Amino acid sequence: MYLNNIIIYLENKEEHKMHIKWVLKRLSAKNIPIVIKKCKFHTKKTDFVRFIIELKQISMDLKKIEAIIK
Repeated sequence: MYLNNIIIYLENKEEHKMHIKWVLKRLSAKNIPIVIKKCKFHTKKTDFVRFIIELKQISMDLKKIEAIIK
């Protein structure tokens, strides 16, 4: 099984940490491998399915749609 993108967003840091632990425990319990070096924690900006997600803003990743624009 291959699971690629999981985004966990909460404004409260303590709740956020609890949710991350909960998700990681569930994945581990189902023997879904987790590659920690590919994980990003506590970021303020991330690329997700052709979008750039930042605090209070979502925008298109222009690199992904460059061929369509030209």
